[in-house]
Amino acid sequence: MQINVAEANIVDRCESCHMNTREPLKITAASMTPKGEKKARRYADAFASHTQPELLKIHDPETFGCSPCHQGNGRATTSVEKAHGNYEHWLWPLFPRENAQAGCQNCHAADMVLVSGDVQWQTINNGKDLFRQRGCMGCHRYQGYDEEPEELNSIGQQIKQIETQKNQNLKQTAYLMKQADAAESNEDANRLNGQAVDLRVANSKLDGHLQQLDYQSHSLMQDQKKVGPNLKDVRLKLNKNWIPVWLKKPRTSVPRPRCRTSASPIARSRPFQRISGNRDSPML
Repeated sequence: MQINVAEANIVDRCESCHMNTREPLKITAASMTPKGEKKARRYADAFASHTQPELLKIHDPETFGCSPCHQGNGRATTSVEKAHGNYEHWLWPLFPRENAQAGCQNCHAADMVLVSGDVQWQTINNGKDLFRQRGCMGCHRYQGYDEEPEELNSIGQQIKQIETQKNQNLKQTAYLMKQADAAESNEDANRLNGQAVDLRVANSKLDGHLQQLDYQSHSLMQDQKKVGPNLKDVRLKLNKNWIPVWLKKPRTSVPRPRCRTSASPIARSRPFQRISGNRDSPML
């Protein structure tokens, strides 16, 4: 049996072995095991139905195939290892059972919560929540999840292009005006002056576009997520006697420190160090 999704260049023959995947009856490995045997036979899982049949209602295999969600080599039928992609020449092996929901990321990477009816897919939702709570997006970016930086970069490129175009228009305007002054006839002078006026009007429109982009960039900068290190219990990692030494000569620890201080602020910092060193004092 073969599923062919021509639009996505997908050919999956998974149901050549997993023949009961779309059966309306619930078939498990236990139901395929003869009575009296405690352990399911080796290939009993191959004849079980899909563990989440409600997903197939909104992810029809005839449209989506099998391997886009589960990975593996959907075309291979010569061995279990090759069909599941567990060999050196295949880069996308089948997801293990405990990590099966990872396949949802292929299409739903930008969705913060995955829900199907009344069922929440807790494994992947916990992973997405952990990704947000731990600030992983600060280093591990992926498209669609945190779009503000990408949009800011795009706006920055547009602004550079517009400013380049404005400068070119200004140079061309000055050249046309100089040519108009040296024109031999009034017709040529009027024509050149008209072209210069058109460039000035074009620059006015570009100024309006720049203003819109500036407003967009300010809005995106407000929405942008600023991810920094976790400073919880940071005072426990520092020796209070080391802080004044570092404030006085920060270059001994950091080649290019950003702080500049004198002895007076250092002295004023000592009461704070004693207070913040108390176990019951709040973090500031």
